[in-house]
Amino acid sequence: MTPRRPRFPAPASTGLLPLAVIAGLCAGCASLGTGGQQADLPHLSPGHDLVLAWVPRERAQTGGVAEAVAHIALAKAKQAAEAELCGGTWLFSGRLEPDGRAVLAAAPESLGGFTGWEVRIRWEPRLAECGVSAQRYARAVSEHLPEWMMTQSGQPLALFHRGTALYHQDAASRYALALNNTD
Repeated sequence: MTPRRPRFPAPASTGLLPLAVIAGLCAGCASLGTGGQQADLPHLSPGHDLVLAWVPRERAQTGGVAEAVAHIALAKAKQAAEAELCGGTWLFSGRLEPDGRAVLAAAPESLGGFTGWEVRIRWEPRLAECGVSAQRYARAVSEHLPEWMMTQSGQPLALFHRGTALYHQDAASRYALALNNTD
C-alpha cells in the first residue's frame, strides 16, 4: 500500500460537513454523469480546484520529472482551452502550486490502474477576463489534457476527464435526496 500524503483539512473543520455527508451517502453514485458506468474516482477535495495526474513511469523516472511533465501538459491544455473560450487569447492569469510531492501510486481503474507518479496541482484560475464559469473552464481544459490527467472544479464539486464529467455534486445531491425520499 502506497503511503498517502496529507490532504486538505477534513470537511468538518472547514464547514463542509453537509457535503461530506452527501458524498458518503452517494458512495455508489459515482456513475452519475458517466452514462451509467461505475467510475473509480480519486480522492476529491471539496472547495478546491485541482489538476490530478498519474504520470506513467515510462514518461518520468522521478517525481520531479513527473511534476514537470504534468505542468507542461497543463500549460498546453490551458493554452488550447483558453484559445477556444476566450476568442483566441491565452491568459497568463491564475495561480498554480503543488499539493504535496509526486508519489508513486496506482491510477484509478478508469484510467487503467497502472502505477505512475501521482501529481496534484492546486490552481486558482482567473476567469473574469473570459466570462466563463469555473465548471466550464475545468471541463474545457480537461478536453486537452493527456488521458492520464483530470481536472477538479471545487464549487460545486465536479471531476472532469477528457471533457466528460465523472462526478458532479449537483447530481450526487439529487441522488442522495432521492434515496431519502424512498422511505
